[in-house]
Amino acid sequence: MMTYETYLHQPISLSVSENQTTTFRIPLVFEGNPKLFKSFLLQVKRIIRTSVEYNQWKPWIHGMFGPGVCAVSQNIAAIEVHHHPLTLEDYIYIALSYFDRHEYAYTSMLVADIVMRWHYEHIVGAVFLSTTYHERFHEFHDVVIPESSIHCDFEKLFSNEIIRAHMEPAHLAKFEIYCPGFTATHAELFVA
Repeated sequence: MMTYETYLHQPISLSVSENQTTTFRIPLVFEGNPKLFKSFLLQVKRIIRTSVEYNQWKPWIHGMFGPGVCAVSQNIAAIEVHHHPLTLEDYIYIALSYFDRHEYAYTSMLVADIVMRWHYEHIVGAVFLSTTYHERFHEFHDVVIPESSIHCDFEKLFSNEIIRAHMEPAHLAKFEIYCPGFTATHAELFVA
């Protein structure tokens, strides 16, 4: 019986003709081609953000922690979900690190799937921000988001084997910057 992990290692055989077979190995080679990697990254984010699952997750997160009020201004108009302290792109990089380190074949859809599953496990931090503050955070990084406004099961996030094993120092630094209370009470997670 083939397990899913075993399946991820299998190359895809394509029949070219009766007597000839060629093997196509996923993923594409990104080394030396940053444009292709950027395109791949944008594709993964597009898959996530346009998925039925993501569009059902957003009302779920609002229902669990709503009403949707801006964590900074207490505004109730034009509320968006901001991924915090890690960004959507950070989670994608963590997933890619996992697949690469284990030499698993992957596609943009598989990467999007694992990241979307983390959303439903409540280990992707989410904050409600008005459109204005959301844009300011990303453009100027001058918005202070209260740690208490971050909706995420940090304990579960740090116990997730894939995420914990594939976080980079820059990811951990975001927790130290944006979640000083959690960092102080869980110092053992941040020791090099």
